[in-house]
Amino acid sequence: MDQTFEIGDHMKPMGREASIDQSKLRRVTDASKLRNKVLALVQANSKDDVISCNASVAGFVHVSLVEKDSEGSDILTITAPSSNKYDSKFYVVGDITWTET
Repeated sequence: MDQTFEIGDHMKPMGREASIDQSKLRRVTDASKLRNKVLALVQANSKDDVISCNASVAGFVHVSLVEKDSEGSDILTITAPSSNKYDSKFYVVGDITWTET
């Protein structure tokens, strides 16, 4: 089931109207589309905290590889500036794609 959430005006670009696609949060259902994306690691207790901006960004990670395990679950290989364990269940992905040449 695809869920769409509206974000507040304070999250939209200043001085511009955001298009509908830029003003919605959607659950990622196809992890393969995350390859080479930069994700924001969000410290939140619930999706409502993310939507209402009651959460902070702890950092950013780069998804370098997306694979399936033997059970069909997605495994993301990430590049991060720290080797600390990431306990967040919430990541926010935008339009930024990063590839090394």
